[in-house]
Amino acid sequence: MALYGIEWLFKDIVYDLHNEKYNKDAGKVVEAAKDYLNKRISFDDLMDRIADVFWPNEEDKKSTAYEDFLRGTGLADYIDKDELNEIIKEYLVEKVRHRLP
Repeated sequence: MALYGIEWLFKDIVYDLHNEKYNKDAGKVVEAAKDYLNKRISFDDLMDRIADVFWPNEEDKKSTAYEDFLRGTGLADYIDKDELNEIIKEYLVEKVRHRLP
């Protein structure tokens, strides 16, 4: 169940990054995901960088969408790290990078 949930979270992130409002920041997500996969940052740091793209200030972080994002990221605690890494690579690197201008 957790695997399914986190996959949907990452699908939503990919979808939202293709929105004109966030498209310019898609490269930041790819770079953060690569940093995570190369063990330069933690999963929490990766999620913080993604959150900063969608909710750049404290006022934005008062939204229910941000709360939902945080709940979704907590699913990672219940997923095998190798599976999590594969999902991150598939969605946050390959699928985002594939659509970069």
